Amino acid sequence: MKNYFFVQVNDFSSNDIEGLEVKFIIEHVERTIRPTTDFVLNQNERFYFLPGVSIPRIKLKDLYANTKSKTVRELDEATKIIVGGKTKDKLFDWNWLYWIKTEAFKEVLLFIHTNDQMDTYKYTNIAEALETYTEDILLCNYDLIRICNQLPINRELFCHSSERFDTINSDYSDILLPANLAKLYDESSLIELANGDESNTIDKSMYETLSEMFESDDTDNRVLAMEIMANSNYKESLLYLCFLFEQYSYHICSIKSRNHVNFKSLTNYMGFNSPTYCSMEKDDIVKLLIERDVFTKEMGMELLTKYKGEVEGRGATKFFKVAKITFEEEVINYLKEKNNVTNPE
Repeated sequence: MKNYFFVQVNDFSSNDIEGLEVKFIIEHVERTIRPTTDFVLNQNERFYFLPGVSIPRIKLKDLYANTKSKTVRELDEATKIIVGGKTKDKLFDWNWLYWIKTEAFKEVLLFIHTNDQMDTYKYTNIAEALETYTEDILLCNYDLIRICNQLPINRELFCHSSERFDTINSDYSDILLPANLAKLYDESSLIELANGDESNTIDKSMYETLSEMFESDDTDNRVLAMEIMANSNYKESLLYLCFLFEQYSYHICSIKSRNHVNFKSLTNYMGFNSPTYCSMEKDDIVKLLIERDVFTKEMGMELLTKYKGEVEGRGATKFFKVAKITFEEEVINYLKEKNNVTNPE
């Protein structure tokens, strides 16, 4: 994170520079809020939830009681800061801003003051602030560029450009302090614990039952299936949850209970941007299983069995490859007999 001065010009015609504002600029948004991977739940945890976290607080009731933990409202009181699937969208904005060199702005400022277009009090405040400013550029709106273009300042010094800058809401600037970065954890780790021991695991048998419920014409059956999914042990059920979303996303997206807080918690865990768009394909399934660190050899065999015909018919994808093409047994036997080929494959 860098703190740049931002210069706002209110009136181009009168060179009315309002003053300096600090903007918190994020150079690498994804890296800035990348959660710590090793989540260890301790006694007396104090959780701070960033905007964009969708864990239903009711699900944390037993977890809090068992560990004597609680939610806090102040960042500096937190032992763990929880990042949600939508935190990035809630926490950051992007702006298309202009910038000029700091030294050029100092010349502009001095020229405007010398020509009685800025009172001494405002000039002194801005000049003193610039004495402690260490960045080579400062940000501005276009009217400052227009002012610079008409003033007789050093042309070699004066250069400007515009580009995208990601900014953080000033209310949350404290989360980016080095002391807090180690406290960032993904909501999925907490969801797995909140939906842990007492929740049901969707195994193959349960998956088949839920499939029948989705395939029935009874909306109540589909709603109940979604409720069972939302209250399952996500990590232990992940493979079959993926299968259900892949096969029945159309039904899920058409049912209003997709917006229930419990089901939203599930869709966030699955990585969907919205409960309304929760379809998956086979590559998405493999990617998620790897991301959640649950992919096993047995899961791999089940996936290969399930999608074998599809991959052979439609071709390879990012995670599925057609490894071998061979002849039917009739052709193989013919080649063996007539051409003395022992292994025509």
